[in-house]
Amino acid sequence: MGDICFIGDSGYNANIFKEIGEKYNILLSLIPIGAYEPRWFMQPVHMNPEEAVLAHLDLQSKFSVASHFDVFQLADEAFNAAPLELQQAIKKHNIPDNKFIIPKVGNFFLFDKNEMN
Repeated sequence: MGDICFIGDSGYNANIFKEIGEKYNILLSLIPIGAYEPRWFMQPVHMNPEEAVLAHLDLQSKFSVASHFDVFQLADEAFNAAPLELQQAIKKHNIPDNKFIIPKVGNFFLFDKNEMN
């Protein structure tokens, strides 16, 4: 199957994420997408949605789930900005929608075990 990668509060670091992606078989990544503005202050500790997509690619993650957004106001970006920007970044990098999931608060989702092999 593969490993699970949980990224807590973290800025984007291509070298580290690529190293992890080369070392482990990442099946699922939980990647934070919120609390990223203002960049001059938040960049070392929080990824923006574009960087979250880059992390997904660097990790070579089969699936990713967005986390750390829209439960309550954490930073200067508008409420709901993170998932909208993530949708744009997913499209920009030609990632299928079912490979990077943007959950709605309080909802659940299921993985098809046939897709996970």
